[in-house]
Amino acid sequence: SLTLRQSLTYTNTPFTVSSTYVNPNGVTNYTYTVTSAPCGAVTATTAVTVHPVPTVTLTGANASICVGSSTTISGTATPVVSGTTTYMIGTTSGGSDIYASSTTAPTFPLTVTPATTTTYYYSVSNGACSPVIASVTVVVIPQPTATISSPTPICATSSTVLTLSSGST
Repeated sequence: SLTLRQSLTYTNTPFTVSSTYVNPNGVTNYTYTVTSAPCGAVTATTAVTVHPVPTVTLTGANASICVGSSTTISGTATPVVSGTTTYMIGTTSGGSDIYASSTTAPTFPLTVTPATTTTYYYSVSNGACSPVIASVTVVVIPQPTATISSPTPICATSSTVLTLSSGST
């Protein structure tokens, strides 16, 4: 980024060089002038486009769900630069296996049905800026299992032992 500084002047006979540094938003034109006492001034101008770094969030409606269930994730990205912002949603950092667009933000909320605990990443980049990434993890709770042993037939006056076990799939 460019830093705001006062005007800088360098004098070395026969040239005088002056330059100004500022921190622009949007497009700012910069002019560089070299002055030679006997020859006059020469000027060069350029435009610098500065894209803001977005703030990105990604949240989940339910942090934990049962296997086979669905939940929603929602995200925001501000500010964005029309026509230069890239959006990606994936299950790996910087991935785009769920959504990718170089022009259009995703429509939230998104419904997800992960089979196992999964982290979702929302990556947003304005122009030449590095992507900013937010993430949310949806924990998938395995389906419980229950078993009971099948005893052999007994008489009405007898007893038996039932073996119980539980776990998850």
